[in-house]
Amino acid sequence: MATGGAFWVAIRVFNTTGGRVTGNTISGSYWAVNIEGARDITISNNTIYNCIERAMAAYDSTNIIITNNTISDIWGNGIGVWLSSNSQIRGNSISDMHEVCLEAISVGGTSGVAIENKVSDCSFGLILGEGNTAKNNRVSNCSTGINLDWGSYVEGNVITNCEAGIELKGETHQLIGNTLSRCYTGIQDGWCRNNLIYHNNFIDNVIQASAEGSDNQWDNGAEGNYWSDYTGVDTEGDGIGDTPYYIGTGGIDHYPLMQPRLAVTTMAISSITSNSASSGGNVISDGGSSVTARGICWSTSANPTTSDSHTTDGTGTGSFTSSITGLSAGTTYHVRAYATNSAGTGYGSDVTFKTSYASTLYVSLSGDCGDKTPCYDSIQEAIDAASTGSLISIAQGTYDESIVLNEPKALTLQGGWDSTFTIQTSDTMVSSITISNGTVAVDKLVIQ
Repeated sequence: MATGGAFWVAIRVFNTTGGRVTGNTISGSYWAVNIEGARDITISNNTIYNCIERAMAAYDSTNIIITNNTISDIWGNGIGVWLSSNSQIRGNSISDMHEVCLEAISVGGTSGVAIENKVSDCSFGLILGEGNTAKNNRVSNCSTGINLDWGSYVEGNVITNCEAGIELKGETHQLIGNTLSRCYTGIQDGWCRNNLIYHNNFIDNVIQASAEGSDNQWDNGAEGNYWSDYTGVDTEGDGIGDTPYYIGTGGIDHYPLMQPRLAVTTMAISSITSNSASSGGNVISDGGSSVTARGICWSTSANPTTSDSHTTDGTGTGSFTSSITGLSAGTTYHVRAYATNSAGTGYGSDVTFKTSYASTLYVSLSGDCGDKTPCYDSIQEAIDAASTGSLISIAQGTYDESIVLNEPKALTLQGGWDSTFTIQTSDTMVSSITISNGTVAVDKLVIQ
């Protein structure tokens, strides 16, 4: 760990591929961390305070990950990425910025994302350049919560006590599932066009939204947004107001929601084994009604629900962790966090992962598998030696074998591997496969 201050730039990474800047404490510098012309750099778990110009910046770089840093008491700006591609700004905490601070997080370049950051007390919480993404961030007490350029995707953010919750510029933005509360203006539309805005909660803003622009769509054709000052009724009991909600001088939400929506995020998957994994979620907003159940659900199909396998991990808002058990080895699963209140159940995003194998065994006709072990010259030998949940990788060729599985094992047989077991280039031929007990999944295995 480095601790320091009184530098023009405390840490500079220039024209470098691969590297980490982690666990440092930096104060009193003009710039704390500066990345230029680099790729595949991770900046994580640093503490930065009392800097003059900027805490972190990346220019003309690729695959920059800025995660889990704590930034405060900055006179200039927080985190900025410009002229870069595939940048990720995730899970950072930025607070107590001085009034002269312009933005806490700025995402420029292409394919940039700001995810699960917590920002307070600055002029601009987040600024998104053209085509970038902001998901599941929490922004409070800023002049502008999120400022958008062109074609941004903004989902699941919670913005409170700002002058303008989301400020639109340009066109073709998608604003989905955000909560804007106690702002002067929830969404400020500066004569923008062709934006899609639905499933958002507008709660107790002085001006819920302005709508000077044209051709903006305030619903998805079936459901719109929740407006705390909507006075319509729902005689059909379908959760949709019977009359439209009118925004500003030209906006119409044809399907206003009668209850606010929950805001839930899904945590990344960790601790993956052949039959288990860990995940969890964060209930960012309860939608105005107490959360009575929360957890995660999983399935081998996309967008699992509580009708599938699921956990129950407490109540209320906030973060929680979950254990996923009873999984099959070498299998791809979909996971979503969920939360339930009196209005229904809301879900986080769909996250996928693949379980590992209990072990990997190798088979080659010559009995030579290079540096891969254990190595067998018979598929049947490998099957007999394998434990349930194992992968058996078999080199390409013709094996004069009649394979039999008569034990309660779940195995995966992958044929067609080259001599170094680097790539599957062909098929593996066998005489027959007989399964009287257990299960076998096969890939590039041909019965001749």
